[in-house]
Amino acid sequence: MFKKLQVFILLFLIGVTQAYSQKTYSGDTWKDVKEKGEGNIVLTYVETPAFVFKDANGKLQGICVDIVNSFISYVQNNYKVKLNVKYEGDGSNFKNFYESVKGSKGGVIGLGNVTIKEQRRKEVAFSPAYIKSIALLVTHSSAPDIADPSEMRTKWAGFTAYVPKGTTHEQRMISLKERYFPELKIEYTSSSFESFDKMLDDKKAICFQDIALYWDYKQKSKPVKTVNYEKDSGEELALIMPLGSDWEPLFDEFFSVGAGFKSSTIYRSSLMRHLGKEVVQMLKMAQ
Repeated sequence: MFKKLQVFILLFLIGVTQAYSQKTYSGDTWKDVKEKGEGNIVLTYVETPAFVFKDANGKLQGICVDIVNSFISYVQNNYKVKLNVKYEGDGSNFKNFYESVKGSKGGVIGLGNVTIKEQRRKEVAFSPAYIKSIALLVTHSSAPDIADPSEMRTKWAGFTAYVPKGTTHEQRMISLKERYFPELKIEYTSSSFESFDKMLDDKKAICFQDIALYWDYKQKSKPVKTVNYEKDSGEELALIMPLGSDWEPLFDEFFSVGAGFKSSTIYRSSLMRHLGKEVVQMLKMAQ
C-alpha cells in the first residue's frame, strides 16, 4: 500500500511539473484589436543581462523591454487603439519560456535573447532581428590557457561543460565535444546564469556565453576569461510570437518605418545604456 502511495505521489508531482513547464498564454489577435479598438497582449520573458532584467525595484528593464515599449507606443499612436499589457512568467528558464510562447495563442510576445534559427521558424514567429550578437567560450581565470583547440584534451582533462538545454549554446558545445574533446562531460542547466555560476564554482569547467552576459560578469570582477576558440560570425536575436501570429507583420512594419527602428535615437540610446560603449564597439567590429 505504501509503495502504491509513493508511486501515486511521484506521478502527481511529475504531472504538476510538466503542467508548469508547459504553461501557455492567450492574447487578442491584431485583427480583433483593430475591430474593437482595444485589446490585451501578454509579454513573457527570459532574463538576460542587458536584454531583459529586473532592476533594484523589481521592474523589468533592458533592450527588449525598450523595443516592445516603443512598439506598443507606435501601435497605439498610429492605429488609435488601446493595448492592455500583462507580464507573465518568472524569466528563469529559457526552455520553459520558449515552449510557453510556442504553445500560446494570439497576442503573446516573448522577450529575450532568442537566436533566429531556421528550425525554430517552424515553431514560432520572429520579429525582425534587433541585434547580432556573438558567443564566447568562457572558463575560470585559473584554468590553463590553450593556444589551440587540440590542446583541450590534455590541458583540460577532467573538465565539465555546463550548458542550458535546448539552446544554440548546447549545439555549440556538442560540436566542440565531437571535434576536439570527446571525453568532455556535459551537464545541463536551466539558464545561462546557472551555467556561468556552476562554471565559476567548479573552476575546472567551461561554458559558452553571449558577449553581453560575459561582459556583465567581468564588470562585476568575476574570475572569468575567454578561450582561444573560433568565434562564429554572430547570430541574430529577435523577439518571438506564436507561429502564425498576425502581430508578426506589424512588427515588420514597426522595424521598417522611416530609416528603420535600428537607426533611431531610441534604439541607439538603449544599446549604449544597457550594453555600454565598449561592448557596442566590440559588436560593431565583429559584424
